[in-house]
Amino acid sequence: MSPSRIHVRGVSRFSLGSAITVAGLTLLLSVSGLTVSPAGLAGESQQSARRLRYPVALAFADKGKLLLAANERSGSISIVELPAHHVVAERPVGKRLSDLVAVGGAGADELFLCTDSAADELHLLSRRGTDLKPIDSLHLSVFPASVRVDKEGRHCFVASLWSRRLTVVDLVPAEKGHVHLKIAKVITLPFAPRLQTLSPDGKTLIVSGAFGGELAVIRPSTSKLEFVKTIPGQNIRGIAWSHDGQRLFVAHQTLNRLAYTSREDLHWGSVVSNVLRSLDREALEKPKADVLTGSQVVQLGEIGDGGGDPAGLAVMKDGTLAVALAGVGEVASGRFESGKFRRLNVGVRPTVAVTNAEGTTLYVADTFGDSIAIVPGSDLQTAAAKTVVRVPLGPQPLLSAADRGERLYFDARLGLERWMSCQSCHPDGHSSDALSDTLGDGSFGDAKRIPPLGGVGETGPWAWNGSIHDLGEQVRKSLQTTLRTKSVTEAQVADLTAYLKTLRPAPSESVTSDVTEKLSIERGHQVFNQQKCNRCHVPPTFTSPGVYDVGLHDEVGNRRFNPPSLRGVSQRAAFFHDGRATSLRDVFAVYHHPGSAQLPDADLTDLLAFLRSV
Repeated sequence: MSPSRIHVRGVSRFSLGSAITVAGLTLLLSVSGLTVSPAGLAGESQQSARRLRYPVALAFADKGKLLLAANERSGSISIVELPAHHVVAERPVGKRLSDLVAVGGAGADELFLCTDSAADELHLLSRRGTDLKPIDSLHLSVFPASVRVDKEGRHCFVASLWSRRLTVVDLVPAEKGHVHLKIAKVITLPFAPRLQTLSPDGKTLIVSGAFGGELAVIRPSTSKLEFVKTIPGQNIRGIAWSHDGQRLFVAHQTLNRLAYTSREDLHWGSVVSNVLRSLDREALEKPKADVLTGSQVVQLGEIGDGGGDPAGLAVMKDGTLAVALAGVGEVASGRFESGKFRRLNVGVRPTVAVTNAEGTTLYVADTFGDSIAIVPGSDLQTAAAKTVVRVPLGPQPLLSAADRGERLYFDARLGLERWMSCQSCHPDGHSSDALSDTLGDGSFGDAKRIPPLGGVGETGPWAWNGSIHDLGEQVRKSLQTTLRTKSVTEAQVADLTAYLKTLRPAPSESVTSDVTEKLSIERGHQVFNQQKCNRCHVPPTFTSPGVYDVGLHDEVGNRRFNPPSLRGVSQRAAFFHDGRATSLRDVFAVYHHPGSAQLPDADLTDLLAFLRSV
């Protein structure tokens, strides 16, 4: 490649890959665009510290002159000056940030709300200049994942994933223009929520499922859950309304239980599809209407080049949709009605996409790249990378084996023709509880429920038939027969294994201090032991190394299965190897597990209370 001639503030004639310093900033040129590095910033400050940040949410401040990035890994907020495109400050806020939204003004200050998924807190922050000051905070239900503010700025809604709750919080005016937070209502949801989006008219809030295809319709005016509808799919990672509020766009994946993870089925995109779905608002909001009435779907991948793991999406001023393809480091953009989407490389793992107030420029959080990609609308139209700007949030340290394994886990480029990653079937180490035939037990035609991976390092042997006795060997087999990785290396196996060993089981749904509930749990523990459940599901991992015939069989006649761990069992949506039971109660009341067990109602109630606490 011949050198490119580019002019930057009077400096010209340098080659791609070279570096210069201009006005205290290090500029690196690459074939994918311009990188701006916060070099020359004085002192050992937050932004110059060598650490992983992982931006997961973006919000504008000071009339679009500043961009705030909430960092998951470091618990900090980075402040980027626009249009200079450099980090001017980084402020510590919490432990593990999950979302960030602007509220509005309070005197000379701007207010922001930030969720902390590790501390289970909602923070109210005030910004003046490059300073962020905590104003108030609330302790919330387990794992707050997202926050949205109503149109009037009087209330906010916090979706807590593992506790399956939506907390309505009042923003209460106080003296001297101050605001404090007060819990107004807690709504129980029948699924684990993650994302939220408020319609342009402010009348409808949609809350999406973290793992499956659930969409809850909430009325902000009454703080009431109207109903839940479900689309055929999983892994909803992006939701946004059209400008007129008549369509809801959803970025998600679908999994075909009838396909095998063979090279042929993967090549044709038959196993996992990465899609952008358009839903009609009327069908979505009418209780008895089919949610798919008027629905349309655009495929975000093509034969030979699947667009793995679609994530955050944004709607540009002209109606162009931009979808972050987290698994392949790209943004796909186009008009939905045309069905044609261009793809542009923007980093390592882009997860969030937002536009400026004018809707003319796209800002993308590259989570693993610890950077922000800034894409002019013209680039989205032409899929060119000439003017894409990358703003690093700070220097990264050398990655540990688990850190490298985490990147592999979320990387669809590891899979055949980039259709899917480990994340596609095991979102964030959990599961959609869908069925897939990954050839894991060595047979065809017997799709199995995808298990969660929390605590997987402690629950061998692996595979439903317990045929694999080393976790590294299980990782190798998954790369070879599920993802169909072209060339599996020892380093990949070791790094992925190291990452899997860091995954913890989902927390139990039941966390109670109620005396009556505690007594029920204790009685349920006794029932668990009396029914000899503890022979197969041995504490503390609630599994065992053997295989057992408990009266079940799969589609090809297999009858002996290794018992899945019961840790976090209350967070699952389906049970048994084929997902035939869709609730814990059905496991016993309908299918009389194990064998033909019959439990009195009182014993069953107590047993369920115990299982929900595991």
